[in-house]
Amino acid sequence: MSPLFPLIDHFYAYGMVEWGPAVIRTIDVGIMLAGSISLYFVYKNIFGITNKVALPAALLPNILPSLIGIPMGLNASYAIWTLPPILISMLLMQQAFARNNWSAYLCWFFGVLAYAIGLNLAMSSTFLIPVVLSFLGIFLMVSREKIKPAIFSLPFLSLSFWQLYRHKLTSHKELTDIPIDVMLDRASQFIEMGSFLPFNNSISLITTVILMLIGLAGVIVGSVQLFTKPIHFGFKDKTYRVILILWLLSWWFGNSIAYIVVSPTFRVFDYAYIANFSTVLLQIFGIVFLWQGISHALHLRKSHTMAALLFLFIGILTFTAIQKFERIKFVINEPSKISSVLRSELGLLDIPDETQILIFGAPTTHAGNYSVNTGYIRYLLQRNDVSAIFAQEAFPHDVFSKSKTFLDTMKDFNVEKPTLAFTLVNGKLVQRNLLLQTRTTGLKALPRLQWSLFDISRNGHAPIKIASGKGLPAYHTYIENKLEEGYTAEDIIFSPKPNSGLFISQLNANDIVADEFNLIKSDISFDQTITLRSARKITTNSETTLELLLRIGALRPNLLLGYSINQSWPKKISLLEMAMEGDNILIKIPIEEKDAKSAQVSVRILNIGHWPYKSLLTTDNNEALVIKADL
Repeated sequence: MSPLFPLIDHFYAYGMVEWGPAVIRTIDVGIMLAGSISLYFVYKNIFGITNKVALPAALLPNILPSLIGIPMGLNASYAIWTLPPILISMLLMQQAFARNNWSAYLCWFFGVLAYAIGLNLAMSSTFLIPVVLSFLGIFLMVSREKIKPAIFSLPFLSLSFWQLYRHKLTSHKELTDIPIDVMLDRASQFIEMGSFLPFNNSISLITTVILMLIGLAGVIVGSVQLFTKPIHFGFKDKTYRVILILWLLSWWFGNSIAYIVVSPTFRVFDYAYIANFSTVLLQIFGIVFLWQGISHALHLRKSHTMAALLFLFIGILTFTAIQKFERIKFVINEPSKISSVLRSELGLLDIPDETQILIFGAPTTHAGNYSVNTGYIRYLLQRNDVSAIFAQEAFPHDVFSKSKTFLDTMKDFNVEKPTLAFTLVNGKLVQRNLLLQTRTTGLKALPRLQWSLFDISRNGHAPIKIASGKGLPAYHTYIENKLEEGYTAEDIIFSPKPNSGLFISQLNANDIVADEFNLIKSDISFDQTITLRSARKITTNSETTLELLLRIGALRPNLLLGYSINQSWPKKISLLEMAMEGDNILIKIPIEEKDAKSAQVSVRILNIGHWPYKSLLTTDNNEALVIKADL
């Protein structure tokens, strides 16, 4: 983490509570404007890019329709802080190289300081290092006196290498094996993020690429409409054009290549912000160069050409701003709507002190994060005694884990404190009254799953345990015979689903394998981790189920077991986290009526510790085992 990063965190935390999101967003817009102004002067004063190109190229990247998280979301907005100080450092260094008196050293000092601040505001500043070093290298090449620019550049080199070293220490250790096709897809997404045309459209992507290529051609040709070689660069014109292209490419590749080639995650809406500036500049180059050719072919006067170009850029800026506004309306309105509903609904309740609140069905970011969810609810209620989790239905799950509660206080709830649970349905909070806690005995012997059923309906009271037992059969027996009238299994929070899985004995497993309806002729091993022993079609009361029998081998960390039907979105199969070597797990996968006649079920075992998630199946070259049957 960058040393100054916590200051931004604290600023956002304080500002969101004391001033409100609107003020914070306004400040973010001001920072983005500072970045655009700084870049305009970098383009114009350092590289000689003409006003007609520099102004729209500096402004457009901050209103692109792809920036749905900036300045709306905090996570996406950290990158905007690094750009102004680093660009200001370049402007100061240009002055330092140009002057020969004491003011040169003053500019150099503040340039180094601005660069250091920019690097330490966010780790994303690392990717601007090639931009700055290539800029310094250009001045070193053209300077007759090599000693001064070399000495002036040393602090920048030192800070850059230190930043790279720190980044290496905090980045993921294992190499990612990302396929070429995924890299190409990521690269195309990066380019698309810089388009000011309608977003998520293949024509827009193609048009953007064409404009960028035309822009490169314009730079190669040396159009005076695009730039004029500045006096402080003593290169020949052709050499300068090559250097300008290399500097532009260093900006784009420096701020994209790591995300494209090695990053385990790919949040392109966040990552592409800085790279967008070079994408947009090349597009503006392309538009101006293309219009220059059209006006020449039509024999238009220079004044008419400039007027038409001015109106064109005003139209592009207006069109882009409208797209941006339309796209962020949902980003602003939907969270505001959810916040308003939660504030109103929770405000109607008499919530006692120290109450823990579970909320299901609220589409919020960072769901399940205790500290973030608690802070959000405290902000809405203006109370510091409540805690909250925006939960998702899961099984097995222990929301009252003592090890998490007492050893890591920012994780889960305390069973001794008042607890309330709600589901958000059509803008109303519906109270949930029963909660299931499931945990493992930690022993080899079955049943290994322990369960406890709690009544959480009493406002101001700690959860009351009304039943407990071992094993899912005992749980289902209780639900069928002893559950209070008026409740069903679906009313219970964190209850097992039909596909949750069931530990069974070796004897019962052998009987299932021997069944004549077993679709698996012989055991199929998933990299000696899990073995598929049986797959059977079970039909009862017009309901169709695919029943899978799995034997657990040498389990590894970060494994995820799941399935998909007819290439549907994969669904997780639970109980793997409680399994031990030698266990037999019976999984029942419900098949919907529309898929009952002919279905393909893909069984996947994925290593979620690597990206892309790798299937561990070694029996063939497919990514997953596909069970084909007339279901």
